[in-house]
Amino acid sequence: MRIPKKRLSLSERFDNFIGVFSPRVAYRRKMFRFASKYMFSAYRGATKDRLKSSWLPGGGSADQDLLPELPDLRERSRDLNRNDGHTSGITGTVVTNTVGTGIKPQSRIDRERLGVDEELALEFQRKAERNWQRWIPFADAAERMNFYEIQQLVDREILENGEVILLPLMLTDENRPYKLVLEIIEADRLATPLNKRSDKSTRDGVQIGERGEPIALRSKRQKQVK
Repeated sequence: MRIPKKRLSLSERFDNFIGVFSPRVAYRRKMFRFASKYMFSAYRGATKDRLKSSWLPGGGSADQDLLPELPDLRERSRDLNRNDGHTSGITGTVVTNTVGTGIKPQSRIDRERLGVDEELALEFQRKAERNWQRWIPFADAAERMNFYEIQQLVDREILENGEVILLPLMLTDENRPYKLVLEIIEADRLATPLNKRSDKSTRDGVQIGERGEPIALRSKRQKQVK
């Protein structure tokens, strides 16, 4: 099997011709061309050679490129995590290494600034840490997970779906020692209502302000969460 020879460009053929009379000049020309190639094109993916000549990517914004295909991307990501061992293992490893044993706060108040003595500060710190430990099993609004399990689920949701909504609520339930709870909302529930499709400030259920900051979240049922 004969391997076809590489077709030289006009500049390369001219360098070979010069090399017959002055190898030093031809060498300098080749080195200059090699340096210019990587000086003005630092990314190989941006080169315009024969293999990439038909590669014409879209030039839209991040939202224009992502939002129309976002549901398909999420479904495929979940399918990979369910049915592919390598993907599931990578996700589990990242979650384990990121979350670890979870957030474990230490109460350390600035007693000098608050104007309290050391004994009162130590007593407050002990009570704060005890209250934290007591709140952990009641952190989930759905009463299914504790606070550390919520951390792992949130990190996994970010890897699989790209984002997740964690909503703090204050519930009045006699069976709960504290009112504060956390409600996990899947990103799939975000959607732009029909009457807001022409509103440029609402993108896939997220209403943004003048500086791009999120103001409110919307769903198909037009329920708004600020």
